[in-house]
Amino acid sequence: MTTKFSMIDSDNIRMSEQDGARLAEFILYQFERHHTDILITQPYLLNCDNRELVPLDEETREPILEEIRTLRETSPLLNNVCT
Repeated sequence: MTTKFSMIDSDNIRMSEQDGARLAEFILYQFERHHTDILITQPYLLNCDNRELVPLDEETREPILEEIRTLRETSPLLNNVCT
């Protein structure tokens, strides 16, 4: 039984360029099955060139730099958002 999965709305990915780097802003939807179903949404900014993923504050859209991470080159999220 599937208890958790994630998806992105590929129609609403906003691509931009800053300092020569391709950036993608998108919302990641995470569905979790517990005793009740849970939907978690989180906006992110992904640097497609160096694979850095940083969550954005939901209200201000400011990066939460303490939670930055680097995705693997084979990451499905990287491939789906940046191609």
